[in-house]
Amino acid sequence: MKIGGQEVPKDPNYELVPLLRAGQTFMLKLQTVTDFSERDTMLPEPKPSKVLKPGGKETVNLHDPEYLRARNEHTGKMFNWVVLKALAPSEIEWETVDMGDPNTWENWEKELKANGCTDADLGRIIQSVFNVQGLDQDKIDKARDDFLALKGEAEQNQ
Repeated sequence: MKIGGQEVPKDPNYELVPLLRAGQTFMLKLQTVTDFSERDTMLPEPKPSKVLKPGGKETVNLHDPEYLRARNEHTGKMFNWVVLKALAPSEIEWETVDMGDPNTWENWEKELKANGCTDADLGRIIQSVFNVQGLDQDKIDKARDDFLALKGEAEQNQ
């Protein structure tokens, strides 16, 4: 695929996060997650309950407390799956995380904390997940500036 005449690389974004422990540096490599089909198959979205409105019209109840609780839980599991998939290139051997069991996906954070990671370490990991999945403001600004510079060059060459 090309955008503006430039070939778009197929390589995923990645970011390294160093963890310093007892004089050793462990590098976590986080990579873009592009295929969500596995997660979507394993973790179907919760469905709101249906209610009967006056006149016999059936509709969904998006304010049902049980649905809102299930939706919140579902969102947390989706995020944890993305974190784990982004961390996959690091080849972490999890003790309590089973990628086949969504109920264990939240354990990544507990395991890292149990092995000496601080809240700051976890914050850097989460920020790196956001960075590889999308663009932070600095990257957006740089991309815009680069685009405008190229556009200006193209206009000057016409």
